[in-house]
Amino acid sequence: MLSKLFKSVNSLVDRELRHNLRMNSEYRKYRWNVFERLLAWCSTYYGRAMLILWVGAIMIVLAGLYLRPVLAPFGRQYFKGIEKLPDGLSDLLGGQLTIIGIVFPLVVGLISVLFQKKSTREHIQSAYQLYSGYMFAGLSGLSLAAFILVSELLSARGDKYLDICLVVVAIIWMIMNIGLSIWFFIQSLNVLDDRRRDRIMLKYFISKVVAQHIRTAMVKNWLALPGRYINQMGRLNVSVDVYDSPEKEKSDLLKLKLKMDECVRDIYTLPLLFLLRRLKPVGTGPARIRVLPGWGIHNSEVVILATTGIRYNAIWEKLFKLCFIRGSKWEKTNFLNFTRGFYGEIYDALDERNLGAFEEAADRLVSTFITLKRCFQYGDKNYIDDVSISFFPQSLSQSFHNDFYRLAEEVVKTLDTTSTYFRKIIHLPQSFYRYRGEDRTGELQQALQSQCDIWQILIDWNVGNKALSVNQKQRYVAMLQHFIGEWESWHMWLRLTFKNNVDTAGYTEALVSHLFRSMEMLITAITSDDIDATDLSTDMFMLWLNQGQFHNHYHEEYLWHSLFLTPDFLLHSVSDNCQSCILRGASYNEKAALSLTMRNVMTDLRLFLSAYMVRYLGQQKNVNLLTVIKRLLSPSLVAPTGAYNTLPSAIVGQTDIIDVILRLTFCHADEHSNWFSRLSHMVERLTRNNKGPVISGRIYMSSVDDLNTLYPAFADIAVMLSVSEQRISQKVVTAIGEGIFSFSDKKNIVYTLKSLTKSTTEVAENFLKTSEEYATRVVFFNRTLDMYISAFEESIKSDIIKAEADIDLFRRIDMNISQNVVDDIKKDHLLSLFEFTPDTGISERWEKQWINIGIDKESVAKKLGRTIDPTFFPSTTIADNILNTVHRKLFINRGQLSEDIGNLDELFHKVKIFMKKEEDCTLIVYGDCFSRKLYELEYCTDKHNELGIKRVSKPEKGYQPHVLQYMIGNCTIYFVPDCQDNYSLLVRNSSFGRLRLFRYPDDTMFCTFCREDADDPLKSIMTHLWELDAEMTDPVIAMFNHV
Repeated sequence: MLSKLFKSVNSLVDRELRHNLRMNSEYRKYRWNVFERLLAWCSTYYGRAMLILWVGAIMIVLAGLYLRPVLAPFGRQYFKGIEKLPDGLSDLLGGQLTIIGIVFPLVVGLISVLFQKKSTREHIQSAYQLYSGYMFAGLSGLSLAAFILVSELLSARGDKYLDICLVVVAIIWMIMNIGLSIWFFIQSLNVLDDRRRDRIMLKYFISKVVAQHIRTAMVKNWLALPGRYINQMGRLNVSVDVYDSPEKEKSDLLKLKLKMDECVRDIYTLPLLFLLRRLKPVGTGPARIRVLPGWGIHNSEVVILATTGIRYNAIWEKLFKLCFIRGSKWEKTNFLNFTRGFYGEIYDALDERNLGAFEEAADRLVSTFITLKRCFQYGDKNYIDDVSISFFPQSLSQSFHNDFYRLAEEVVKTLDTTSTYFRKIIHLPQSFYRYRGEDRTGELQQALQSQCDIWQILIDWNVGNKALSVNQKQRYVAMLQHFIGEWESWHMWLRLTFKNNVDTAGYTEALVSHLFRSMEMLITAITSDDIDATDLSTDMFMLWLNQGQFHNHYHEEYLWHSLFLTPDFLLHSVSDNCQSCILRGASYNEKAALSLTMRNVMTDLRLFLSAYMVRYLGQQKNVNLLTVIKRLLSPSLVAPTGAYNTLPSAIVGQTDIIDVILRLTFCHADEHSNWFSRLSHMVERLTRNNKGPVISGRIYMSSVDDLNTLYPAFADIAVMLSVSEQRISQKVVTAIGEGIFSFSDKKNIVYTLKSLTKSTTEVAENFLKTSEEYATRVVFFNRTLDMYISAFEESIKSDIIKAEADIDLFRRIDMNISQNVVDDIKKDHLLSLFEFTPDTGISERWEKQWINIGIDKESVAKKLGRTIDPTFFPSTTIADNILNTVHRKLFINRGQLSEDIGNLDELFHKVKIFMKKEEDCTLIVYGDCFSRKLYELEYCTDKHNELGIKRVSKPEKGYQPHVLQYMIGNCTIYFVPDCQDNYSLLVRNSSFGRLRLFRYPDDTMFCTFCREDADDPLKSIMTHLWELDAEMTDPVIAMFNHV
């Protein structure tokens, strides 16, 4: 009651399950009804059930005694022989003891003997015990016998009415026990019948095993990451961390005391949220909260709350602890073997070599799995697929398929004598998916992977048996052929499942998944050096288009840019602009798009397989890799069928391979594309599978390979096919002319193609060609590649020349400079002496200034996507130019007083004299004549008093460039190095008047524009223009020439 009132995690999970499964007819059909649930509860908690029975019997007796004035006259009037009822109490006792002492043990013993050798005995007996209720029925009978004995003892009181009450209660109890016994006998007979036992086991698995596992998994997930759910349930002043915890040493920890073998089993969420809403940040630092951070149990305490920047009082702390429910630790369940019980019967039949029982058990396995999946379906999701324990990402469905893999490893051993068992196993993965009746992609991928695993197991069996007899070899080849037939039958079921629902995206995803697994099967056969499996899987791969019934669509092939169709186009994961470019304004034909896309996919994967063999595999003993590659590139069958078969188009020259590379590079450039990433993932997957076994617990490191690592192999294959020089394909020429490639696409393509250029002095490093062939063909390949590169570079140049300057970019540059130049002026000592004012007035004093910068035109062009950042041009450059203007004006206003000095000491003495009658001044030292001595003088403290120097430890305006860290009285020393002339100027600080910059109507003080470079059309000259007025009110006090 409290659990529902305070919304505990368990009650929330139960409510979610009931809500999601309430409309599932399969679940309602196979779950336990009210009577079955009550019986299972009484069989599980029989102590509580017996207590309820005894309390109920006693309460009925007491109620009868209380109503004696009413019931006694009523009984004497309507039940004349009721006083004789106590005489049959001993017969009642004998009958009850007979049932309990003889019949029940015989039946239960018979059931135990019949199933004692079954591997599913544990599940059968558990289901039988709960469903038949024999534990509850037996204990109820024994309790009734005890009740009768007590009644006999109480009869010695001589109270007839009491005796009658006790007998009536015993009779009612006996009737209930007879009903339980009838149910027990019926279910005992049902257990012996296979069909009815299957239904009992299904109800048991669904109601007791699977549902309980799902419920436990969901509760554990909640307790493992409570922050995720708490943030979803209510608005808090401080969000609760989900994964990252505050540092333990710097956090305030709230701990909960636990007893031995206790843990937090549940949480009252309603008061928990109420208390968390009361928390508010304290101070200016970051506030963080983590509930159950998962730091384990130490000294019988568990941390239930870790906070930083949060305060709470003792009352809040007590109430918060009450939200956590303690209980015994979770039972350790091996979820890897959780579904092993479903396979018990099939293992039993396999051990007994009973083919009929094996096939029936296999059919029941399929039926059980499909029923479980249907029962826990809700909306588009399924608890069997989705629910897994946190940090253990394996669902029940995945565990089921893992157990199927172990079963297949056992069944393959029977190939030594017969193939019938393995033949049945081959059908099961497709049956798991086929009878489901839905187009769920996740289930399809699991089924395809399970069947692909059978292929791996079959080939491993052949590799492990070095010397096969003639019969075993024939049986093995027959199983390979049977498997290929079963694998190719997927095409029919995929068409029926998806195309009837008009789900092109789902059908495309299913086809690509099937094709990827087909490719894995071929690689498995090659790496195992199995010539039979290689030949069969190669033909299977070559006939994939034929089995899928992908016919030619010549009209759309030449009307569209069909060369660049990838699965992303069908999955609607490309941009609308890209889609319209590919269709070239023509109407969309779904069948044509699917067929043309699958043909391109087939071409990509054939080249992918060939490149993978060149890059990662070495020559085999039995399998000739060069023969396989040639068969893939120029499709031909090892065993021709004699019928007309639709084979993929041949890859005959270097242009075909370069076109494939262009397609892959083009699809990779689209931000919505994932075809390139899927191929990259396949490279990583195949490489990982072929690296050999790994040891659990060790850390392995290696480079992560992707599709780019196969590009050199693409080039090697292209060189092999370069028997003559070829021109760029017309499809690519048309695509370039019609602008299907963006500017960035072209840049990426040029970069990729240039990386494929082969050296003519290299020696052939693989088995594709001899050194003589390589020396001849590499020249043809490089020439063809250069044609492609030149075509794209010319298109890039044309785009750059036609592009317009990005006016918005210039305005952003102006805004950035205008915002930062004010700070730059304040940072310089001389400029900060001016009174800076942006001005919009008209004046003859405005002096126009500008800076010209040469830059690539593409960097400032519009719609090319590669423009520079507005901060590319630093505002400090403008400040330096303004400062140069100030230096020029100071030199012009140097006045009449000019003296020659020979050393730095003489200069400082003269300045010291001037400073006696001047206030704040600045000595500006130009040139490098005294540069070394200026810096050394800072540390020659013995001269400071003589020269009137005082050290400035911390300037008031912060660090300023050019300003030295000491002064001569009130005179700041400003050093300007790298000047051609060497002289110094002594200037009053008050002589710096106003510094004005003209402000344009858009609140910027600069104007940036661009013009084309007359010498190079790919270059531009960017000009920054501004108008300046730097006012000097007084002339320079004195000028000192350095001689």
